[in-house]
Amino acid sequence: MNNKKWVIIYNPVAGGGLSNKKWRKIKQYLSSRKIKGPVYKTTVHKNAGELAYSAVKNGTSNIVCVGGDGTVHDLINGLCSQSEIKMKSVSIGIIPVGTGNDWARHYGLTGGYKKAVDIIAQGNKKSQDLGVMEVVGKKTQTVYFMNYAGVGFDGYVISKIKKYKFMGALSYLVAAVFNFISFSNFELSLIYNNKTINTSAFMLGVGLCKFTGGGMRLAYNAVPDDGLLDITIAENFTKLDVLKHIPKLFNGNLFKSRKVSTAKTNDIKVNIVKGGNFAQADGELIYGGSFSFKISEKQFCFFQ
Repeated sequence: MNNKKWVIIYNPVAGGGLSNKKWRKIKQYLSSRKIKGPVYKTTVHKNAGELAYSAVKNGTSNIVCVGGDGTVHDLINGLCSQSEIKMKSVSIGIIPVGTGNDWARHYGLTGGYKKAVDIIAQGNKKSQDLGVMEVVGKKTQTVYFMNYAGVGFDGYVISKIKKYKFMGALSYLVAAVFNFISFSNFELSLIYNNKTINTSAFMLGVGLCKFTGGGMRLAYNAVPDDGLLDITIAENFTKLDVLKHIPKLFNGNLFKSRKVSTAKTNDIKVNIVKGGNFAQADGELIYGGSFSFKISEKQFCFFQ
């Protein structure tokens, strides 16, 4: 792999600073596996997407990303938001040192930085779909995601999660437990698979991969490269329902509830009728009155 031109992008605040603590060892191990190149550190003024775009514009097609799901999310959105360079022409090696590392969990890449570097060094590549989220609210925007997006309670938790980040992978669960009482079901209209559903929902999940929130399984049968979105709808949840279902969030038993339904689709439109204008994509908080989701097939190429 030493004949490749590499750029290494790392986020020093990923995982509550875990990335920065491990950075010296990660850099040394990358070098020992002949993965060398200029190193760019994300800042509040320049995120991974801007750094990645600059790198590929200057001829790089191999990027190592040291960070969490949010760092990879920024990188992907930076590359997808321009038309000069095709996203699928760039290969990304991911060293997961974030808070949840849910995308990496889906692929079994959470065994430490040495395992991640070894996988990159082997040079085997895989591609998966990307989700495309169109948001209409105070501003209209397009957001790409590689793992999971959610509308309703999912987004509400992300709006509260900052003060729990020090708890690492448990931060989402703790934020959910401490804030569910202040969230109410929201009214929405869904259009997918040639049908329209009007309902009162607690949350709507749109998954490419199976996990979110530090290991919660909120997508029932997600397959990242099948050209389909995995939809989860939790309807008419009471506060007691939430408490009863918390233990089921990690083991997949959530989907046994009669109030939880799932579906596969390549396109879904969500119009918020009342409340629930919180959403999230790979942990990024988004506000809007309507959301649509579709698939961009096999655009994300990575080492695995």
